[in-house]
Amino acid sequence: VRCVQETGTWGIVNEQKFRQLPESLILQIFKGMADDSSVARSSALQATRTFMQKAQECGTNQQYLQYVIPPLCLNRFYAVQGIRQFSLETWKEVTTINNESKGKTLLSNHSKEALTFYISQCYTKNHEVKIAACRSIEELISKVITNDNAAKEQTSPLIGQVIKGINRCLPANKQKIRDAAVSALSLIHI
Repeated sequence: VRCVQETGTWGIVNEQKFRQLPESLILQIFKGMADDSSVARSSALQATRTFMQKAQECGTNQQYLQYVIPPLCLNRFYAVQGIRQFSLETWKEVTTINNESKGKTLLSNHSKEALTFYISQCYTKNHEVKIAACRSIEELISKVITNDNAAKEQTSPLIGQVIKGINRCLPANKQKIRDAAVSALSLIHI
């Protein structure tokens, strides 16, 4: 993904060629939104936004939401201002359907994928990503899981992994990471 700098190429690809893009290429672009490098993360976010715009035009965007929602949601909490702002804007664009925000519903529908992704981000070396992961876990628990029985049922088998992931953030030598981890842990009721 580090070499995905130009995203305008999606605009010149016709619908037939767009539908024939290899899934491995598409998933690699989405994977870049979780890269430890802010530059790679930013490039992947730009490529993802452009890709999702094209997918919307072609009517294929729904099939990619399970891959896009978790990292896009997490990047709304990422410390680098440009990435955070771009992610917020892209989140609104991707989750607005018929002029209505469906972010919470989409996050609920993909809560298991989101939580699994957030847990994985607790194990990264990048402390800003760990903070974003803990804040994402906190948001998912407080705004979705506690109010949605289906999401609660989907994610309950992951609680042990959530606790282990968050615990990886507690011994950090950065107060911000510990604060985010403690805040997320405080919401877990076993």
